[in-house]
Amino acid sequence: MRYFLIALLASVLVGCDIPSAQDQAEATKVESLIEAQYHFRVMQPSGERPEVFELPHVHYSEILVHGDYNATEQDEILKIARSVRQEVATKPVWVSFYPNQNLEQKLIRREKIE
Repeated sequence: MRYFLIALLASVLVGCDIPSAQDQAEATKVESLIEAQYHFRVMQPSGERPEVFELPHVHYSEILVHGDYNATEQDEILKIARSVRQEVATKPVWVSFYPNQNLEQKLIRREKIE
């Protein structure tokens, strides 16, 4: 019975999306490089820095971009994200565009970069 519980706990933990420190470091590096190569606008709520954030996951990294970026600007950001993905990322990168920090508002666009 003890081995069954250990096996069950291990399978639950493997299936969970609990990022490691390495996952966090990779997501942070991807976000930092994208932010360094594209001049994001500073939006009013944050005041000091662009509203670009990373969310680490076990099997992918997610970059959240908040703001009123038009399709041309989004394409440019995605172009930079593709080059950063090829340079430093070991797993896919999702780039999601939202109108503001309220994630419950409508998602504008989401791209997966393999």
